[in-house]
Amino acid sequence: MVKEIDKNIYSRIEIKELISKLTDQELITEVVFNRSKTIKRIIEIQKEIWIPIHRDKEEYFKAMDDDGLKRQLSMHEYALANPV
Repeated sequence: MVKEIDKNIYSRIEIKELISKLTDQELITEVVFNRSKTIKRIIEIQKEIWIPIHRDKEEYFKAMDDDGLKRQLSMHEYALANPV
C-alpha cells in the first residue's frame, strides 16, 4: 500500500524511494481513486514543479480518457520524484 506522502515530512529522496518500490501498476492502483482526485493531484504537482506557462488547465485533463489520466499522473509523479 502507498503511504500518504506529506510534503512537510518526506524529502524528495524519500518520496522517490517510496515510489520506486512500487511497480507502475501498483502506483496507479493505489493513487488513482477517481478522476477528480487524479486531476487535482496532477495540477498540484504542476504548481510545484512547472513554471506557470507550462501548467495545463483542468479542462485539458477532463477531456482525457482514464488511461490518459493514469499516464499523466505517472509521468507527473515521476517528474516530482526525479527533479532535473
